[in-house]
Amino acid sequence: MNRPSAPVAELICVGTEHLLGEVVDTNSPYLCGRLKELGICVYRKQVCGDHAGRLREALTLALSRADLVILIGGLGPTEDDLSRECVAETLGLPLWEDPELVARLREYFASRARRMASCNLRQARRPQGSVVLENACGTAPGLWIEWENKPVVLLPGPPKEFCMMVDRELMPRLSARYQSVPIVTRSLRLYGIGESELAERLSAFWDGIGEVTVADYIKDGEIELRLACRMEETQAKKKISDAIRLLAPHLRPYLYATQNTDLAHALIERFAARGLRFSSAESCTGGAIASLLAAVPGASEVLWGACVTYDNEAKTSLVCVSEETLRTHGAVSDQTAREMARGMAERSKSDLALSVTGLAGPGDDGVHPVGTVFFGVSFRGEIRVFERHFSGDRARIRRDAALYGIALSLQTAGLFEALPEDGDPAGDPE
Repeated sequence: MNRPSAPVAELICVGTEHLLGEVVDTNSPYLCGRLKELGICVYRKQVCGDHAGRLREALTLALSRADLVILIGGLGPTEDDLSRECVAETLGLPLWEDPELVARLREYFASRARRMASCNLRQARRPQGSVVLENACGTAPGLWIEWENKPVVLLPGPPKEFCMMVDRELMPRLSARYQSVPIVTRSLRLYGIGESELAERLSAFWDGIGEVTVADYIKDGEIELRLACRMEETQAKKKISDAIRLLAPHLRPYLYATQNTDLAHALIERFAARGLRFSSAESCTGGAIASLLAAVPGASEVLWGACVTYDNEAKTSLVCVSEETLRTHGAVSDQTAREMARGMAERSKSDLALSVTGLAGPGDDGVHPVGTVFFGVSFRGEIRVFERHFSGDRARIRRDAALYGIALSLQTAGLFEALPEDGDPAGDPE
């Protein structure tokens, strides 16, 4: 069999619900990650509604430019599930009802003591010459069709069925068919720098990193810089490591990891490695910082806990902010943030206590604009306060304040910057 060295795949995501914004596509990212393991490049993805003419047009276009075409969705039992019919018509293949698939459908419903509707028999129809891909947890079988030495694959849309079929049925077939050079990737994570400044810092280095390609992605207030290289794995890893050593000095002080992680994981892992404990007193973030940290495995070694001090009474009773401070300076102030941090440190006996108080909107307090947030950090007895101004709606201000609080905690402990060699933080806390 002819085994192409660098096959190109194209995905067609089927379903009007995607175009109406009713469903977020999680299947395509999962599939792209699995295809990357085999060195299969996905150059394009089309999203097509439940319309026969447009679906045939999308399929014809994909077949004209890709070595492998994968349709996701449109295999259900209803009249608007058109993938089987459109593929058969486009490829000029007759549809037939497979008795074995009919028997499986009847067994599926009988085993669950459910009546099978007659429309389910649509799922037993398949193009002549197609190979059935088993669905271990649903009624819609997947299909593999050879057309002019190109596989055309149909996969179900429900994520649980889709992922299981990709892992159990599709990947073994693709692995046997294609023997290509894998794509090796590695991510750098940056916080506190914008895309334009990043581009300016990197502009002088594009010619020096050879076969390594670099792309940046904004993810939840951070930037992921993804380096990729297609060649033998050991050589690719070395090329990428060399590129990181070249780029890293020019990304400081914003580079906090040379591996795919996030700020919350970085804090938990680095504090745990040094036996440090963390606590937070949160007003406008409402416990978001503690929630992000608690989601990380191993958080119990680091996270003492948090006090959500939204109301002024909570600030006085839980973290000992004086009523005089609140009356004189207000809840959103340098002084209140300082006393919140001090009170949290005394209550928790943690190495680092973080406080957050601010205005997430939509209304202001008549003194500060919406987006004003004060952060207090008590680290080993020393307290510092920082004032920051965030923009956006209420949800974005709260999210950005939470991320900044975690980054600030890492910086205060001397554990923010990463070394290019292994991603460990650059230096122990003072």
